[in-house]
Amino acid sequence: MPSGLKGKGKALALACYLMSSPHSNMIGLYRLPIEYVHFDTGFSEDSIREVFRLFREEEFAFYDEAAKTVYIPSFAATQVARSLNPRDNRIPAIQREVDKTVHVGFKKQFLARYGQIYHLSPFEAPPDGSGAPSKGVRSPSERLKSVDNQGAPKGLRRDLVPVPDPVPEEDKRGLGREEDKQRRPPVSKGGEQPAQAGELMRMFQREIRK
Repeated sequence: MPSGLKGKGKALALACYLMSSPHSNMIGLYRLPIEYVHFDTGFSEDSIREVFRLFREEEFAFYDEAAKTVYIPSFAATQVARSLNPRDNRIPAIQREVDKTVHVGFKKQFLARYGQIYHLSPFEAPPDGSGAPSKGVRSPSERLKSVDNQGAPKGLRRDLVPVPDPVPEEDKRGLGREEDKQRRPPVSKGGEQPAQAGELMRMFQREIRK
């Protein structure tokens, strides 16, 4: 933990939250809307942004609010390993997490740090100016479900039927958590108020030790 975070209860609590968040993955590069952080911790969005600015200054974590993505550079080294044998069976899982990342800047930073020591595939920029849709995004014509018109008279052929895009995999843990009221911000032992930073930090630390 960076020395600049010592004595700053809310920053330490959020640091522990990022390391043990239910939205996190094994490489510390994952999607995290600020609304999730607010809901899970009870901290205001403004105070969360202030802590993220401190994280950036300390180079502990980097957050792109517009892209709803966080990157913790040291996370993989502590949660996976400082380096891996080329035959390590964790490499395919790490590669899959990297491939799912849509934030180009953070993906480049991760691969610059871990690409060689984790034996990962190098970064490949998407086609520039080719007009082809990026991976996972269908072109307008692909969003239309084909209809079997073979053999039908021209005047009786049916139009193509629009089909909505599927919900991205990472969104399945999204705001429905708030809507179905199944989760609540952590509360203090004494009542229903959101836990204070010091207690919240201890709660997240206990989770990390499990």
